[in-house]
Amino acid sequence: MELATDDSFLFFFDDDVQLKKKKKIGVLQDYYEQHVFGSSSSVIFHLSLVGATSNCFMNLMSVFAQILLSKFGIKGVMLIAALLCTSGLELASQSTEIWHLVLTQGVLFGSGLSIVFYVGMSSLPQWFDKREGTALGIVSGGSSIGGLVMPFIITPLNRSLGVSWCLRILGLINLVICLVACVLFKDKKKRKQQTKVRDIVDLSVLKNKDLLIWVLADNLIESGYYIPMFFVPSYATSLGLTDSQGSLLVSLASAMNAVGRMVAGPIADRIGYMNVTIICSLIAGSSSLLIWTFATDFPMLALFACLFGSTGGIFVSLGPSITKIVEKKKFDSAYAIFLIMTVLSMFGPNLAACIESSVETGAFVTYKMFTGLTYISGTLVLLYLKIKVSGGRIFTCI
Repeated sequence: MELATDDSFLFFFDDDVQLKKKKKIGVLQDYYEQHVFGSSSSVIFHLSLVGATSNCFMNLMSVFAQILLSKFGIKGVMLIAALLCTSGLELASQSTEIWHLVLTQGVLFGSGLSIVFYVGMSSLPQWFDKREGTALGIVSGGSSIGGLVMPFIITPLNRSLGVSWCLRILGLINLVICLVACVLFKDKKKRKQQTKVRDIVDLSVLKNKDLLIWVLADNLIESGYYIPMFFVPSYATSLGLTDSQGSLLVSLASAMNAVGRMVAGPIADRIGYMNVTIICSLIAGSSSLLIWTFATDFPMLALFACLFGSTGGIFVSLGPSITKIVEKKKFDSAYAIFLIMTVLSMFGPNLAACIESSVETGAFVTYKMFTGLTYISGTLVLLYLKIKVSGGRIFTCI
């Protein structure tokens, strides 16, 4: 799950350990392999742990963010997030070992991102009711724009100043942005100051079977979400396309991701949040099975990038619409627990890579099938949830 985080910094350290050690995806990881740590299989694997750690902490620290919100208020929490994110990047600039990056870029920066994301997404339902989908689409669309823009900032910085100064500058940029957010963010209603964790985190939401079904659907869908971003560039070069064409496909998908989220929000306000999530997830899964599977040239891959990019991330932007299946007063706890319980989905690319290396199929077939089937199965779970919640009225607006 994400706000302005998942498509920008997190992708820089993730990679495909199985693809002959040559098909780099992350901008900073590529630099570390080429100029710092080398490109052996063990180095690539350990560098991939940085992104995995950051991803996990983004979800796992959501309850911690909820507790901080109750104790310090939204502005105080955003200040804490600014310090964590900035210190994570600044300390990463001093790293000389990969485990230093795991602690700084992974743990510190990931924890700060978790707070920013949780505060942003959990605050929206306070301010919006009728236009909640539009608001969610605009906010989450910013993350895709970040994923499109940041590589063009990082690559020149790496080339001209080196990775250490690149991280220092990114840390300062992050500090300025977070401080601006600290000034602008506010609660609609003052939060109650609680002292005991059990009074802050309402574990009774775990009794809500509808929430648990939503968690299952999200785990399935999100486990396939990152795979095209990781593997489409490598697939493109395996077909004989250039590296720049592979990178263009990721940029195209990121741009369409932003457009899709912002367009889906207003539509969801009209026809229902769950309906839009179901339709878009079905399209995304089908595009993997029916287009990516048979794509052998750049135009077909570009079509897949546009279609998957515009529909594949809708479940993320509309995730906080779980307010429709939980009590409004329990939303903070429900959303925090939801994020923790969906952390397993972060290992989707790793699972797909393990399957790919252990079965005898054509190259990349596992990734295509895994993406399509996880999306389709998650969509079916969501469809079941909709039928359950609506009392069998499949075409109702939910």
